[in-house]
Amino acid sequence: MVRKSLYEYVKYLRRCRFSSKKMYPVIARSIDGTIKYHSDTLGFLTHADAESWMDAVGPNGPWSPRGSRACDVQALWHQQLMVGVFCAEYFQ
Repeated sequence: MVRKSLYEYVKYLRRCRFSSKKMYPVIARSIDGTIKYHSDTLGFLTHADAESWMDAVGPNGPWSPRGSRACDVQALWHQQLMVGVFCAEYFQ
């Protein structure tokens, strides 16, 4: 959520000196690392059955496994990419 917080900070307060020098490289590394280590060839974020906020795990494993591309996880990934685009355009 750091990315979303930075986006809100810059968008509404129009203060970017700290953000551009300190935080933009962090955002770029986060996106690059996610693409490299946690996405498939189609650009979807991948995860295990019980790695999203909705998944409960019991003694026999996940109660309602949703596969490796849950919609809520994809929505957060999309938001990360959109904030990354905003920051790249705003800070560069």
